[in-house]
Amino acid sequence: MSPDSLSISFDFQTISDWVKLIGGIIAIIGVLFGIIVSFFTKLLPWMRNRKTHKELQQTSGIKVFTIGEVENATRYYVEPFCQSVDPAGGDEPKLVYAARQDIFDAIDEMLYHPTEYRYLFLLADSGMGKTSFLLNYYARNLRKRRSKRLNLVLLPLGISDVGKRIQDIAKKESKILLLDAFDEDTLAIVDHAERLKDLVNLSRDFLKVLITCRTQFFPKDEELPKETGIIKVAPREAGEQKEYMFHKLYLSPFNQNQVDKFVKKRYAFWKVKKRN
Repeated sequence: MSPDSLSISFDFQTISDWVKLIGGIIAIIGVLFGIIVSFFTKLLPWMRNRKTHKELQQTSGIKVFTIGEVENATRYYVEPFCQSVDPAGGDEPKLVYAARQDIFDAIDEMLYHPTEYRYLFLLADSGMGKTSFLLNYYARNLRKRRSKRLNLVLLPLGISDVGKRIQDIAKKESKILLLDAFDEDTLAIVDHAERLKDLVNLSRDFLKVLITCRTQFFPKDEELPKETGIIKVAPREAGEQKEYMFHKLYLSPFNQNQVDKFVKKRYAFWKVKKRN
């Protein structure tokens, strides 16, 4: 065999070795990339969710919810907007709040306000995420520094002994009461006006009270009273009324960006068909 033939054979062997080496490197990079993607899209969110769920279940303010309910509500949650006017086309209420705002920021401003927003109704149509919002707001509160946390207690109004549970809560004056699903309260279904009076009396010692309800539960805006019947005894800011009022806030429907964000959370980027 001539030297030229040996050289060509050697060159082909070298190229073949380099191709195999590069192919092996690419395969290793692909495996590492898959591990990294799985870590950030699967394992890390799972670890965070498990930590959040454990913290939620260990706190006294939310034990009435099961771990499954908490997991379903927090896993793929996307924060909605809120607005002061009924998105279904209801009349503009006299007591309004900032229109179209991040719901967490809006509720923070209201609950951290020293005097004005003591009683708040959060209204939305069926399936828009009222309960999910409360669970995620509670979880978000736990992730804050202790000095910044609100002392929250969350109860569903659909349980039979909710009145006793409210009465048994200690140190009410330092806690914020979150009551979910006024429309599922059996007594409210019979007489919502009278039941609302009962809940105001039960919760009058709490620092703040937030009640969620299905918008259609009140066919007319006038059926949800404005006054609570509780007079303010603390110093008031200029322009504040003497009596605590019911302030209303509505969950806004998802816009396209929020829909896309949810889909991306729900389905990994390589699941193109499911995303579509």
